[in-house]
Amino acid sequence: MPGRIGPIALVVLWTTGLWLVFGYGAAAAGGGWFTAKMVLVVAITAFAIYGQIVRVRILRGADPRPVMAMMKRLSPFKTAAGILIVILAVIAFG
Repeated sequence: MPGRIGPIALVVLWTTGLWLVFGYGAAAAGGGWFTAKMVLVVAITAFAIYGQIVRVRILRGADPRPVMAMMKRLSPFKTAAGILIVILAVIAFG
């Protein structure tokens, strides 16, 4: 189950974000805060895609040690980006 939460969260994040932009013109209303939030959303999405690519490579027999060490170093940034996304959304629309 934990492996499914991340992709579902990204789908919800993108769906609600696009709904706000196209349904309510939220990008103009949120201004720079909304733009900063979306930059972080793109970054966290890229991180998730990269994680899936790495997963496939490891399943195909690649040495996981260097990649896992890098992922461990990047993990705090992913967590911080997730928290900042929520904070920026509150600031933009609060």
